[in-house]
Amino acid sequence: MDKTFKHFIITRFNIPAKYAGRKNQNISMVDPKTDEKYLDNRIRLFEKYTFPSIKNQTNKNFKWLVLFSDQTPEKYKNHMNKLQMECEMFCPLYLQDEEAYDFDNYLKSVLENFKCDVYITTRIDNDDAISVKMVERIQNFYEKNKNDNVLLSFSYGLQYTEKNKKLAVQNIFGNHFITMILPGADKTVISFPHNDIPEKIKKVNIGEKTNPMWIEVIHETNYANQTFFNIKNAVKNTDVFKEFKCEVSWKRKDFLKNIIVSIVGTFVCVYQVLKRRETKNG
Repeated sequence: MDKTFKHFIITRFNIPAKYAGRKNQNISMVDPKTDEKYLDNRIRLFEKYTFPSIKNQTNKNFKWLVLFSDQTPEKYKNHMNKLQMECEMFCPLYLQDEEAYDFDNYLKSVLENFKCDVYITTRIDNDDAISVKMVERIQNFYEKNKNDNVLLSFSYGLQYTEKNKKLAVQNIFGNHFITMILPGADKTVISFPHNDIPEKIKKVNIGEKTNPMWIEVIHETNYANQTFFNIKNAVKNTDVFKEFKCEVSWKRKDFLKNIIVSIVGTFVCVYQVLKRRETKNG
């Protein structure tokens, strides 16, 4: 008899969390639970990138659990109610601080309301996007392999910088779009940092270089993301967006502009190094 499964996408929106190595001074003093300037920008990013990419999944057999602080101002809660009417998979949850700090137990109590044998959990941040075929491919993998103790990664994705429109292919196994399949709800994919995967679980990469499955968006209020862009990994055309339903303002002229800037920057750096050596030796 086949085991039953339930699939959950999990997003932490503004619940309190301790981010090791938080680097962005723009938000280091901001309270994400209540700061309206911060929340306005996050909702802009959420509705531009994250929400349409989840709403338009080809396989809609999942629940999207989005974790908010219960201190979120009422006007944002009302807005989430409107979004819920547009996307039946969208489930906003409002956590007290003590629940947020112990979200493993909180999520276990939520997930166990959905009776099944196997729990599939996928993570996505509130400012990024995934391919509309990600859920379909994850569940196809499970249906084919029936492995209920595995961590899946689509290692190939895109990094898009809003400000200067840099777009590059990334290959990162421990990215923040990974999926975990387990026979119980004690742990989920957000029980650990995405770049600190448990050693004992089997790890499978089902990503393809020609088919990026996620977009990491770089903007002024990221917590600690780094930009990786060079001539080798730069995206050259819009074909990469064929499986994304979100709006990315990028054209081929942006590729050409950023390549020129990158080449000029390299020459400037080389010139400065040679000049310093000449001065030192002189």
